[in-house]
Amino acid sequence: AHVGAFDFIGHYLHAVGYPLVILTTRTTSRLVFDGVTYLRQANGLALVDANASGVRKALVSLHKGEFAVVVSDRDFFSNGISVPFFGRETTLPQGAVRMARDTGAVVVPIFGRRKKRGHQIIVLPPLAIEKTDDLQVDLKQGLGKIVEVMEAAIAAAPSQWVMFQAVWPPEVPASV
Repeated sequence: AHVGAFDFIGHYLHAVGYPLVILTTRTTSRLVFDGVTYLRQANGLALVDANASGVRKALVSLHKGEFAVVVSDRDFFSNGISVPFFGRETTLPQGAVRMARDTGAVVVPIFGRRKKRGHQIIVLPPLAIEKTDDLQVDLKQGLGKIVEVMEAAIAAAPSQWVMFQAVWPPEVPASV
């Protein structure tokens, strides 16, 4: 999730030798996105667009025993799975769950936290994603595990959740 200085996590993991492929997408103006992307890639981070080509690169990385980085707290493409998130229904992306299910990889929840002096990286126990004959059930259950962990991490430091787009659909006023 976009908690704390979340960009710091990728830079740190890359600096200590973890091979990462980071899926990203443009959520701001082209100028701002290009500037942020330049800074994110300045130390050699591998950023790929969260499109079919980028997902293929992430899957190749996972099959090689490397790491794919995916945030799961915002459904940027509006094609996610409907789940309760902090007690309200919304959709969240299935990318991390789907890639883990299809490759046998685990989902390792990692969150950042800004401290008075420096940053903290919180690495939680891995989440295994079950693979049965029912893809939709597997995805819903797997995303449920991720939601539970994200809710706890965000609730532990709500002022550090960096989300500038709507996460929940607007409420429709009840008819009288």
